Amino acid sequence: MNHDQLAHAYFRTTYIVEAPAGPIRLRIGERNGALDDLLAGSGVREWAFITAWNPGSFKLPPAENARNNADLEMRIGKGGYRFLPGEGVGDDGAWAPERSFLVLGIDQAKALALGRFYRQRAIVVGTAGEPPELIFC
Repeated sequence: MNHDQLAHAYFRTTYIVEAPAGPIRLRIGERNGALDDLLAGSGVREWAFITAWNPGSFKLPPAENARNNADLEMRIGKGGYRFLPGEGVGDDGAWAPERSFLVLGIDQAKALALGRFYRQRAIVVGTAGEPPELIFC
């Protein structure tokens, strides 16, 4: 998958956060009031939506993806971040939903480092009051 195809796929994905008040559905470039409320209630402004599934955009078996994501979850927790589970669901259904995490209070540089560590091609980041943004790793 080339860069343009990959970007198109990310823009045609819904990033669903399993928040305490109910699911929050994020789309790149679309501001989300429910996310802003969650951030305000958590006392943070920055966030990232990160997965360890399918490194390099190569499909892996579910068990391997689950192990990778469990490692990511442990690493996020050790970093002292609050996080919520979620998943990225593509509009076309070509890929199975990817289990992910909304990491609260993480700055873009640290989120990018995590994405690179787990060999992700891109991550989704944002700041309160602004729409989600796609950042290539």
